[in-house]
Amino acid sequence: MNVDLGVFGYTILFISFLFTIIGLICILIFVSEKNVPRFDIPKMGRRAKRIARKIERLFDEMTIVDILKITPKTKYGYPVPVIKVFVDENRLEGYVLIENLGAYERIGKTTLGESISGVMKGNQLAGYEVVRSDLELGGMCMRFDFENVKGLARLEVKHHDLIPFKSDSAHDIKLGNDLIWHARKYPMMSLIARTGAGKSVLAGYIADIATLQGWEVRYNSAKQDKYVERFNGAYLVEDIVELAEKYVHVMTERLAVVAEESRDDYADVGLNDILLVFDELGHLNALLSDDKKLNKRWQSALKSLSMTGRSAGIHLLLISQFGTIEGFVNSSIRAQVSDVVVMLGNAASSASERQYVMGGYADIPSRFYGIGEGLALVSGAGRKWEEPHYYQAPWIDD
Repeated sequence: MNVDLGVFGYTILFISFLFTIIGLICILIFVSEKNVPRFDIPKMGRRAKRIARKIERLFDEMTIVDILKITPKTKYGYPVPVIKVFVDENRLEGYVLIENLGAYERIGKTTLGESISGVMKGNQLAGYEVVRSDLELGGMCMRFDFENVKGLARLEVKHHDLIPFKSDSAHDIKLGNDLIWHARKYPMMSLIARTGAGKSVLAGYIADIATLQGWEVRYNSAKQDKYVERFNGAYLVEDIVELAEKYVHVMTERLAVVAEESRDDYADVGLNDILLVFDELGHLNALLSDDKKLNKRWQSALKSLSMTGRSAGIHLLLISQFGTIEGFVNSSIRAQVSDVVVMLGNAASSASERQYVMGGYADIPSRFYGIGEGLALVSGAGRKWEEPHYYQAPWIDD
């Protein structure tokens, strides 16, 4: 039997069919969105957003597939990962969030970081470089922090005037515009750099600024230089060992004062900070190797100072050209001086030396570091400095 639905009937059928299609589309969209991770980023200003969009446009299909190789091929082609970019209001730093489709484990964060830096360098974003990378959201997202390393302003000391760089707290040493060494909490520091990389300039700056802030400074070096004379230090091997032993006794006396007053540390009882600089440790180790008895005294004194000096206000700045067990300090002492580390020049490029001195970070993207440039790891100085980060030492204008 034929049924004539009429215009009204066909209209009802069409509307029902239309709603069915819309419903299916909504279900597909819902399922699709459930499988796509949401990367929420903070709001940005107009200029920062413009740069972020410019960076996002760099990650086109050719870049994703052929250059970065961050998406695997499937029978349906190459899936496009979710990519978001955040740029800070200062427009000097930000990060790229990329959906992890297995590339982080397959390619490795070092290679990916170098590749992303290369993409930005070749597109009128020459100053931006990836300085750190990690996984977020339970491994669903790769995060690549970048900075405009050319736009970073280093401290410039003109005519040896250090007053502008004096910290509000006598226990803090300013190492950069946004970098403070909180020495009361993290009392020991390591500085590794080859000859000509700028370590003496940085060490001299730290010693000068510490003196300005009321610290007692003793600069010791196995090779006699101007800082040894300026800061009443020692350069003969036995004199260096005796000075270290002297300050073990000073430390013991200070700790007794703190204990007698039932306080937490030296600052609570009005004692000043003491900075002991030991430079050219590689050369010192070589000289000590011929005298086992003297070497044993040195190791004992240095270990005592590094392990117990914090509460007494005794700080160590240990300096060497090489971050190795032969050229620096043994592992037990190294563990006490790894909270604050600066590596300049070629030393910063050495994966094995970073591994030893910083306790890891062998897979940092390689790059060229000029004079006074390198990496700094400074505990307590903020998130980005908790891991090795690009650093420029102060510039001293004579």
